Amino acid sequence: MQEFPLGDRAMNLEIAITGYEICLTVFPPEEFSQEWATIQNNLGTAYSDRIAGERRENRERAIICYHEALKVYTPTAFPVQWATTQNNLGAAYKDRIAGERSEKRERAIICYHDALKVYTPTAFPVQWATTQNNLGAAYKDRIAGERSEKRERAIICYHDALEVYTPTAFPLDCLRTGRNLGNIAFTAGLWETAIEGYALAIEAVEKSRASATTEERRQEILEESIGVFGKMVQACVNTGQLHKALEYVERSRSQRRADLIAHNDLYTKGEIPPEIQQIIGKINQLQQQIDGMRSEENPQRDKELVVTRSTRRDKAALAAHNEEIAALEAEKLQQRQQLYKLDPAIAGLHLNFTQLQKLIDQPTTAIVRKSPVYTRNRAD
Repeated sequence: MQEFPLGDRAMNLEIAITGYEICLTVFPPEEFSQEWATIQNNLGTAYSDRIAGERRENRERAIICYHEALKVYTPTAFPVQWATTQNNLGAAYKDRIAGERSEKRERAIICYHDALKVYTPTAFPVQWATTQNNLGAAYKDRIAGERSEKRERAIICYHDALEVYTPTAFPLDCLRTGRNLGNIAFTAGLWETAIEGYALAIEAVEKSRASATTEERRQEILEESIGVFGKMVQACVNTGQLHKALEYVERSRSQRRADLIAHNDLYTKGEIPPEIQQIIGKINQLQQQIDGMRSEENPQRDKELVVTRSTRRDKAALAAHNEEIAALEAEKLQQRQQLYKLDPAIAGLHLNFTQLQKLIDQPTTAIVRKSPVYTRNRAD
């Protein structure tokens, strides 16, 4: 119920909390220790995410639940469940309201490092990447220690996470981690590192926003990417890469392309030619396949539920899984290129720097691009 996609999320969490608390009376720890620990972990996650009630109290209850689970989940008897709960406890300490800030950050860091004793990049690459991203955030916000050292540790963690969180396989997680890497480097004036992080984040934005099927989802992705394009352009300017800065300005403007296609805004009265409609249908079909494969992993940003089925997927299996997604993405790109050939208006919405240069004769001529105006069929 906690992960139920429909209905009011606050109400779903209240139902989940009530259900878990009832289950604790049915599965006493003396007789059902493993089931009891699973419920305690999941109850902690529900309290951590809880919308109703007082935040401070919810965080404290979550921490208590995780500690209760760890009385059963030992690294020897239940290593995977122990690592999962340690990761969750780290997130709870990081977000804790009560207590001294420095101590909370230190406890979070310890929990994440404990989780990484089990979550190795070979055996549990997705969970490893999630924990590395969490650890990077904890180092970034750490109070104790020297600033440059904390920054370097955070950057290493974000780099590690991005080995798994690629724009193709995990676009939203790549967006968040790439943005985190870019922001911490941007603040420190490490422009090349900032460009590296923002480049991955922008590639992820382009993939995830193009695949969004609802306006609400597109807006969510847009909110996640606020500031990324602007900072990317500034970092490129600061390193003297003006051609790259212009390219990212254009890529920022071209994000509306996916929305125009999705809403049929490129065509008067929404009248799409049959040939183009067929290609768009094929693109949507490929995107559904890609979304289905990505949902098989569904990594949590901060916390995980403990489930009865195994969540293990080793690095080789993940690589094969990602190759399948990449093949579908390549096929989708071919369809888009075919769409651009059939409709120059769509192709004109996305020009790279090299293509823009071909539009002028002299290298000293300025480029001023005005977006075309399209008619939208409106219901009055």
